[in-house]
Amino acid sequence: SSSETASSESTTSASVSSGSSAAAQSEKASGSAEPSGEKSSKFNASVDEAYAIFGDLVPEEIFAEFDRCDPNGVEDSFNCSGSKVGQFQFFKSKTKASQTTQVLTELRSSRVIEDSGSRVVGWSMLGNTAILTVVNNDEGLIMQQMISTDQEDPEERLTELGLV
Repeated sequence: SSSETASSESTTSASVSSGSSAAAQSEKASGSAEPSGEKSSKFNASVDEAYAIFGDLVPEEIFAEFDRCDPNGVEDSFNCSGSKVGQFQFFKSKTKASQTTQVLTELRSSRVIEDSGSRVVGWSMLGNTAILTVVNNDEGLIMQQMISTDQEDPEERLTELGLV
């Protein structure tokens, strides 16, 4: 990614190097607000990177709500968050997609509200926490968001997000 390039090209100390990644992202974010002749950018740079991979998994409106998306240490995986929409995790892995589909479709603590084979939408419960999940098995894409069922109904939240 470009932020990794910015960090690896830095010849200064490690503390400055780690800061250069954030600086590179914020420079791109401020630059993306103005129209330019370069690749069109719908969102800030960090969100654009996640949208390029996961844009077909969830509605564009969700990405528009994100303030930022950060790599989470696993290749092609991101933590995205926005002050109004909350935090989401995105993963690209056919193995994880298959495992996640199995959890959603086979465990008693899980509920599926859409299952076309290639796309599965539902949630799994752990105590009073629901893990909302959308899986695209063909592409190996997963979106997850944790919510408290004390505050929100999982099916209503999935509907509110436009995921079903």
